[in-house]
Amino acid sequence: MRPFNAGDSEYTRSIAIDASTIDGITVTTAVLSERDDELPVLDSIYEAAEGHEFRPFQDKSHRLDYEDSTDFFETVTDQNKDRVIATSHLGQDGSNPERVEAVQSAVLVNELAVDDTLVILDGAADKADRFGRAYYR
Repeated sequence: MRPFNAGDSEYTRSIAIDASTIDGITVTTAVLSERDDELPVLDSIYEAAEGHEFRPFQDKSHRLDYEDSTDFFETVTDQNKDRVIATSHLGQDGSNPERVEAVQSAVLVNELAVDDTLVILDGAADKADRFGRAYYR
């Protein structure tokens, strides 16, 4: 795999972050990967999804029923335990889900503590701004 190009910088490692908030509970997950390891990670996800009516990166995760998908979740996390970390916020305290996601993302990136790593967030520039404020505080 070619490195990510970001302006004058090249990155051979990335941290991809995404979050989901359902019923006030926010779960944020970060995946650390070298560019050369991305395809094996994806393969492990697709293999774990066999037998489920869910196609990773084609379907939205809200189509997964927790009870019916526990084996899928466990398989993916077990096979990638050295790359995947997550955190949750139980909500119901009036907190803003976007701010919670930014703080959780910053905490996970800080826990991974990897220099020269591109952080990949989904969303618009405002999400990156919130993450930056949380990370650099």
